[in-house]
Amino acid sequence: MLPTEIRDLFDEAVLHRKREHRTERDDAIRAFTFKMGKQGIPRSSAFNNGTVKVYCEAFEKFATSIWNDMQRVMAGGFEFYPRCEVDVNSFLTLAVTPVQEADKQKLFAPKKVVADPITARHLAQCQPQFEFRYQAIIEKLTTEIKIFSNRLRAIRETAPVPAAGEIRPQVNTAIPKQTRSIKKHQPKPVARFENDYGIAIIPGKKGIERRLTIERELQSFIKTIIAAGGSLSRLKLREGKPENYRPEKMLDSKNAKVILRKGLIRKERSGRTTTYWVCCRQADT
Repeated sequence: MLPTEIRDLFDEAVLHRKREHRTERDDAIRAFTFKMGKQGIPRSSAFNNGTVKVYCEAFEKFATSIWNDMQRVMAGGFEFYPRCEVDVNSFLTLAVTPVQEADKQKLFAPKKVVADPITARHLAQCQPQFEFRYQAIIEKLTTEIKIFSNRLRAIRETAPVPAAGEIRPQVNTAIPKQTRSIKKHQPKPVARFENDYGIAIIPGKKGIERRLTIERELQSFIKTIIAAGGSLSRLKLREGKPENYRPEKMLDSKNAKVILRKGLIRKERSGRTTTYWVCCRQADT
C-alpha cells in the first residue's frame, strides 16, 4: 500500500491537474472551432476528426503531467516494496479514468449529435478511434511505471550486503533527509470515502475513526461530480433536474457539513460561477 503522505500529495497533484486540463481542453476546442468556422467547415468529418484529436492531445498532456508529478513526489522519499508498481499504476488509472469518461460523455453525448445524419454518423464512427487513442495513452504510462519500478528494484537488489553483526542501512532511492522524516512519523489517518461513496471515514482524536453514512441523494450528488472528473459547476448539476432543484441543498445535512469541513467536498465561487469539487480518495479494499 502506498504511504499515506505519498497518496495525499498524489491527490493534491491530481486536483490541480484536473483544473488545468478542463481549462486548456476547452480553450483548445474553442480555438479549433473558430478556425474551422473561418474556413467554412464548422460541421464536417474534418471537424469531427480534429475535435477528437484535440481531446486526445489534451488528455495525453493531462495524464502525462500527473505521472510526472507522481515521480516528483516519489523523488522526495519513496522506497521500493513488493508490488509497489501495482499500487502506483492503480492510483494513476483511478485518477485519469473519471476524466476519460467525462471527456467521452462530453464529446459523444446525444446533444453533440447534429441534425445532419451524415455528420452525425461520422461522429459516431470516431468513437472507436477516440477510445483506442485514450487506451494507448494509458498503456504507455503503465509501461513507464513498470520501468520506473524496475529501476527501484534494481537499486535495492544491488545494495551491498552487510557483514555479520552489521546493521544494514535502509536503501533510499531519493533524498535521504525526507525519507527519514517519513519513517520517523506515523502516518496520520485522512478523511476518505468507501463503499462506492456510501460511507465517509472521518479521523478523530487518538486514531479513532467515525463512519458516516452518506444519504442516497448526497451519494448520487457525489458520484455525479466524480463521473465528471471530480468537479462540476452548479449550472451543469442542474441540467435535466426539476426547476426547483438546488445543488447547495445537498450540503445542508449534518453529515454533509462534516465531510465539507473535512475537505471531501469543496464549494468554490469565481465571479458568478459556483463549482463543486469532490475528493476522489477512497479506502483501499
